Amino acid sequence: MPDPRSESEYDSDDYPKGPYPDGGGEADSPQHCDQCGVFLENSLTRHGYDYVREAIALDLRRVSIAARVWAPFYNVAAPTTKQLFRELAPDYSPSNDPWGHAMGAFFAVADELYERTSGGSVEPGMPAEWRFRRGMAGYQDTDSHEYEALQELKPSTAELFRLGCFLHRLTGRLDRAGFSY
Repeated sequence: MPDPRSESEYDSDDYPKGPYPDGGGEADSPQHCDQCGVFLENSLTRHGYDYVREAIALDLRRVSIAARVWAPFYNVAAPTTKQLFRELAPDYSPSNDPWGHAMGAFFAVADELYERTSGGSVEPGMPAEWRFRRGMAGYQDTDSHEYEALQELKPSTAELFRLGCFLHRLTGRLDRAGFSY
């Protein structure tokens, strides 16, 4: 049996090696020991932070390791749907063309989700009840305020999906209340 204190006598598949400073270095995702599962507290690349935000956004009940361990360690929190909506449609109010602002945001979110999920062929896809179809030009409208806001906010695909569901419900309520045109 190799001596676990002498790293030259064994393979890292048998015993974890280290500890190494900073969890072994920068990575595109949080790292854990393959043997015992201990979180190594490594630093992350920009892609790593995106990975953690996406994992947190997918965990709606906040019970995964992403929400319980990674989020506090990396100081990452998924924005709420309402926070995303306020950033996307800052001029929205019941007295200031609510239908126009809500639909502009909804189109931008649906278009971005469509773009990211290859026309709905990848989960979470485009919900049929949204009845979204691209315009006649067939490409994403990159000239709108809402598109620019989405590029700045960089919401994960899961966050986009949640925001789209919120906007679908909101536009339905506005339509039933007579605000649609």
